[in-house]
Amino acid sequence: MVQEHACDNDPARIHSFRCVFEGMVYPGDMLYTQLKHIGMKKGRMVIDITTCRTTGEKVLSGTCEIEQPPTAYLFTGQGSAEPNMGMELYGSSATAKALWNRADVHLKKTFGFSILNIVKNNPKSIRVNFGGRLGARIKQNFQKLMRTDPETGAQVPLLPEIDRQAKHFEFSHQDGLLYATQFTQPALVLVEKAAFDDMDSQGLLPARFHFAGHSLGEYAALCSASQVSEWFCL
Repeated sequence: MVQEHACDNDPARIHSFRCVFEGMVYPGDMLYTQLKHIGMKKGRMVIDITTCRTTGEKVLSGTCEIEQPPTAYLFTGQGSAEPNMGMELYGSSATAKALWNRADVHLKKTFGFSILNIVKNNPKSIRVNFGGRLGARIKQNFQKLMRTDPETGAQVPLLPEIDRQAKHFEFSHQDGLLYATQFTQPALVLVEKAAFDDMDSQGLLPARFHFAGHSLGEYAALCSASQVSEWFCL
């Protein structure tokens, strides 16, 4: 019964099987067996097994653990962003909430903006001020961001407007900052990493599985595969 109904006739997927005989079975008895998925353990399905006579008397009980079939976790790219994405899980999962909060604190200290504010409210603009010691450090962090000039191949500032005299910088986007690349990308990676971590915390991940990521999703796949919890520090 377990082999046929719980693992598609693949006995290699049966990781363990335990049962106890609890009652008598008489010649001619009709027996009913029920399999119930009651939980997960290290990515394996935990199946409860009960066999009863027509009178309702239990004659066998047991449990088994079934490996999942070959599984791949796919991480989406930049076009999948939308306001409040990941916030339902943020509200229900302590693991997801902890990751989002750590990222939010880090980005506030490093670049002066709240990723949670951008995901929840999708403001059309924000101003990052460079006053005080914290502001000075934030400005230095922005000034360290470089890009490659396609014509010369030289490294040039990503935001040349943030020079020594700059007292603030304003980010804006007509559709809201969640759709600006510099905010979309960390937000999406957070959504996907938080979902993966939540599944991991519940024992839903099998021992072996595959990762794939489309475009930006490669980064979410890579940091999930290697469990790089500090990806947002890069």
